[in-house]
Amino acid sequence: MSFILMNMVNEVFSNFKNVKKSISGDAVDDLCFFDVYGYMYVNVLTFNQAGTDLYYANPYGVMECSGWFQFAKDAGGVAEPLGIKEGMWGYAYVDGVIDPASIGDESVKNTFVATPDGHVKPEYNDVVDDTEGQSDTEKPDGKSDSDKNDDKSDSDKSDSDKTDSDKSDSDKTDSDSLDSKEAVDKSIKKETNYDADGNIESYYVYEYNEDGSTHKQLNYYSPEEYDEESDSYIKHPLTFMGYNLYEYDANGNQTKDSVYDSDGKLESYNVYTYDKDGYQIKVVYYDNAGMISGYGVTEYNE
Repeated sequence: MSFILMNMVNEVFSNFKNVKKSISGDAVDDLCFFDVYGYMYVNVLTFNQAGTDLYYANPYGVMECSGWFQFAKDAGGVAEPLGIKEGMWGYAYVDGVIDPASIGDESVKNTFVATPDGHVKPEYNDVVDDTEGQSDTEKPDGKSDSDKNDDKSDSDKSDSDKTDSDKSDSDKTDSDSLDSKEAVDKSIKKETNYDADGNIESYYVYEYNEDGSTHKQLNYYSPEEYDEESDSYIKHPLTFMGYNLYEYDANGNQTKDSVYDSDGKLESYNVYTYDKDGYQIKVVYYDNAGMISGYGVTEYNE
């Protein structure tokens, strides 16, 4: 199947290809990826060459995009290191990039919020105008022609036609505007660290509780291994190395920070203690067997 499709797309190597015709000759519009030998990725979860974005080629060899999907059995690539199991869900944007925060069981569909900013359908070979033959609701801007006419009509309104609510908005004080800005969710979605040459060394993806507190931190970085022959350290590709889970008390104080490896096995955890005023005064470090490996004490000025 991969060989036949490879010839159909004029031997693509180490690149994406927008396939327009199936083996049976039916018209399709599928995005596929072919490896260095020209074979199509099938049921493979993989990073891009920069190690920053995840993509999933389903069992039919088609890159998932534009919505929710489920991982198939025995997915290859980085699926196993990332703890991906059969039936788990993920969300891929229109460009095929999977949001790491969306990966999980079915419950994640109720909590994950997609942020499509910066994700647009890429232009590969043989890509045609995607708006041809589409209904208004399917067009990229999400607006029908009638909606656009309404927008134009709204923009042409004179000041005398504005409603009282429109005028009241313009009368808001600076303090009201400041309050509005403070209400915007500024939670960190992803942090990326680079070396001096601009290469990604590590990045962290965050998930949050309903109250805005951090629930989970996914850790990706390039592990280094010492090579005796060359007497130097060899840096491996970006890899999912595990995650942190955070717990809180009724006052919102973080009480526990647990570290897990990429297989979901507990490696260590920290327990935090606070005084009556909510200041952290002690942290105790535990290993994966629950044995204390150390502790720290914090003192404050009176």
